[in-house]
Amino acid sequence: MKFNLVTIGASAVAAATLTSAAYIPPSNGPVTYTYDDSSSDLVYSVPDGSWTHLKNQGYNLYQKTESYAGKNGQITFPNPAGTDVARNFNVKIYSTKKSDRGDFNVYCGHTLIGTGNEYSACGETNSEKVFDVNVSCGDVFVIKNDRGAKYMAFDRADITYLPK
Repeated sequence: MKFNLVTIGASAVAAATLTSAAYIPPSNGPVTYTYDDSSSDLVYSVPDGSWTHLKNQGYNLYQKTESYAGKNGQITFPNPAGTDVARNFNVKIYSTKKSDRGDFNVYCGHTLIGTGNEYSACGETNSEKVFDVNVSCGDVFVIKNDRGAKYMAFDRADITYLPK
């Protein structure tokens, strides 16, 4: 089963296809998808640079991978429920923290739903939860490094689709 995903970028609309996880509408309980930074379901973009994808990292990362980008980096997550269906979600984003990082914003489509933080004054830390929110969303989730941090990193996200 395939689902179409519409990704709203800085200047264009791009299409991708969600193929690795079939959406199961929650009826009796929540359904959680874990999106590792290496997932082909994620759409990475940055207008003035590129994303770097690291493998075989020695610290406590999910599947030992992490990705990072400079200013204006963006990750778009699929909404397998379809962008015309408002669903209740719990979104948890995990990353390492470091002194050259800072705040990032999380959006449902173009609507800001919260801010996470990857800053640590005492050097690099292990992967930890940097954003956690319950929200109703009928669009894709987008993480953007649009708050002036030098870098943004990403390890994984757990998105739980809650029953209506």
